[in-house]
Amino acid sequence: MENVCEQCKLDYVIYSNWCCHSSCLSCNNNVDPASGQCTSCQNNYIVSGSGTCATCSSVITNCATCNSSGSCVQCAANYIVNVASNSCVHCTSVLSFCSACNSTSCQSCINSSYAVNSSGRCDVCSSMMPGCLTCSSSTVCSSCIDNSSAINSSRCTPCSSLMDGCVTCSNNSTCTACSNDSVTISSGLCVIC
Repeated sequence: MENVCEQCKLDYVIYSNWCCHSSCLSCNNNVDPASGQCTSCQNNYIVSGSGTCATCSSVITNCATCNSSGSCVQCAANYIVNVASNSCVHCTSVLSFCSACNSTSCQSCINSSYAVNSSGRCDVCSSMMPGCLTCSSSTVCSSCIDNSSAINSSRCTPCSSLMDGCVTCSNNSTCTACSNDSVTISSGLCVIC
């Protein structure tokens, strides 16, 4: 007659006539009918070396959520899933110039010379907005690379496009140098002498 469990020890439940840890989704009794080994676990648990199910974070450091097959699907704040190694790695080691991230993309960059682009990665402001030195987002420039441009509608616009005859300016309405010597600055604008 086959061994059949009728009662299990603490933290174990009857599963197909043998006992398995209560965290198991399925198990087998290859070792001992009184303490079967987990073969799969409920979501957010992973089969541990002891044959029971353990929380994702206790087996995969910084893993917040895993599936029943043992793969991490979401990491703790500032960590990203590395699918190849089934681990969580800090975003700064994977995403250049990133200072904070969620489980899939960068949320903020190391300084105002960078902004998060549409791909969720930090990019230099000037590559997203020509002439931009610092920015608060991928569409809002804070300062221009040089004084030949000024901020206008959140972008760097050449001074000559903002004010006739203007070569350099301190903002979008104040010219600091005109293109022609016969032109002088009056009230921030270039005027013919």
